Amino acid sequence: HIDTWVGPGSDGGAGWQLSTWFDLAPGRPPRKAIAVIPVWSPREVRYGDPVVPTAVDAPTVTLELPAANAFSLRTFVTGHGQGNEDDCAEFCPRTHTIRVNGARHDLAGWRNDCATSGVRGQRGNYWYSRAGWCPGSLVKPWDVDVSSDIPGRTARVAYAVTPYVNGCRPGAVPFIPTTCTLRTSAEYDGGNHTPPIYRLSTVLIAFR
Repeated sequence: HIDTWVGPGSDGGAGWQLSTWFDLAPGRPPRKAIAVIPVWSPREVRYGDPVVPTAVDAPTVTLELPAANAFSLRTFVTGHGQGNEDDCAEFCPRTHTIRVNGARHDLAGWRNDCATSGVRGQRGNYWYSRAGWCPGSLVKPWDVDVSSDIPGRTARVAYAVTPYVNGCRPGAVPFIPTTCTLRTSAEYDGGNHTPPIYRLSTVLIAFR
C-alpha cells in the first residue's frame, strides 16, 4: 500500500513515479521454506476505544502445522491516526506483544529515523518519528524465531498492544478537550482528527 495523498486536482500533482531495483546474490539459502501459513490477514486493529477491544480485530488463532525443523513469525504493524490523546496511534510509541503457545515476544515498533529514511525535501511532515513506518520508506518486517515455542504440530497465537484509552473520541464520557492534541472536537473529521488504528498482518513460516 502506497499512500501518496496526491491525485487529480491536488496541488501536489496528479501522480507519482516509482523506481525499483533488485540485488541478487548467488548461493544456497541456509534453510528451505516449506510453508507460509496466514495468521492474521491484513486488517485494521482499532485502538483506544474500550467498547471495541483489539482482541475483536486480532483474535487468538490456533494453527495446525506441517512437520518442520524451524518456525519464524513475520509481522508487519504500523500505527495511524492523529489528533487523539497522546497523538495515537501514528505518533505515540507503544509495545506490541505476540504470544506463541504462551511464550511472549515484544516489539517496540517505533521509527525515529524518518528524517533520513525517505526522500529528503519531500512535502508534508515526513521528519516526525512514527509507529512502525516513515513516509517514503519501506515498512520493515518484525521477524521472530519461534521454533522453541512450538514443540508439536499446533501453535496458538495471540496479539496485544499496550493498553490505552483514547479520551478524545466520539462518545467519550467525560470528554475533556485538552486530551485532543490539536484541540479539536471529539468527532473525527477525516483530516486533523482521525481514529487511532494499527494496520497488522502476520504469517508463520515453516522451514526444513
